[in-house]
Amino acid sequence: MRIFSIFIGILWLAGVAGYSQAAPQAEITAVQADAWVVRGDNSYAAIEHMALVSGDQIRTGEKARVILKLPDDSIVKLGEYSIVNLSNILPPETEGGLFSAALEIVQGVFRFTAEEPAARDIQIKVGKSITAGIRGTDIWGSAWLEGKTLLCLLEGKVAVSSGTTHALLDKPLDYFIVPEGQPPSPVGTLPAEKAQKWITWTELTPVAP
Repeated sequence: MRIFSIFIGILWLAGVAGYSQAAPQAEITAVQADAWVVRGDNSYAAIEHMALVSGDQIRTGEKARVILKLPDDSIVKLGEYSIVNLSNILPPETEGGLFSAALEIVQGVFRFTAEEPAARDIQIKVGKSITAGIRGTDIWGSAWLEGKTLLCLLEGKVAVSSGTTHALLDKPLDYFIVPEGQPPSPVGTLPAEKAQKWITWTELTPVAP
């Protein structure tokens, strides 16, 4: 019996060591109000420092905010009533290697920020209409805001597409919008005051003392 217990203990220690050496796929760094992580058939309350893996879905409730950090140090901020699928996250196999990921914004608002250029290939699908290819940039977007799917460039540049329509957003506040059931509108420039208002929808809200 004692030998069996020692054997089980060795297996447990080996498992812990293997897990600790595995590269994290994503991490929740901040949560406000109610949010959940759906993994398979189970749902868990989202908490700070929670590790995330490919296939996870993040859901936020009323007045909620969630901030995620990806392995390349890029940041994803989610506003209330958002549903986001971490479709595929592949950390680089070697130091300085290519990081790739696919995120699906099913519902709600988000902000994606990658401040430093890096070896990354990130695809973000917004609703059913817009796909963005990310290298290094700062964008804000929404799935089904007032019956529209949209993506706005805050800094850098981003290639976007919807069906057979392709566009490059390369000036601050350029935005690409697809009204529900209609073709994409031409690239426009979002008024600064509207952009500032929308950005607050993905920022942590002050906590009363």
